Amino acid sequence: MNRVAYTGLAAALIGSWSLSAPVPVSSISFEDIATSANIDFVLQNGASGNHRQIETMVAGAVAFDYNNDDRIDLYFVNGAGTVSRKTSV
Repeated sequence: MNRVAYTGLAAALIGSWSLSAPVPVSSISFEDIATSANIDFVLQNGASGNHRQIETMVAGAVAFDYNNDDRIDLYFVNGAGTVSRKTSV
């Protein structure tokens, strides 16, 4: 077989596989309820443009029952600016 034949065979196999693969049906749907739940969060990452590791991993959130009232509490982690390490001479 030459190169063109291999390419054609590969394309045919990939094409037939993609047509025969079942498409999973998702029963999960999401709805944005942040406003109605009074959640107002804007990420402030404090990026200085120096691409430090601390600037790339600033955001996070956790859902847990902080005060044992059987209601889920949300805690959002925000960033902050980094202190300059420059020294005055």
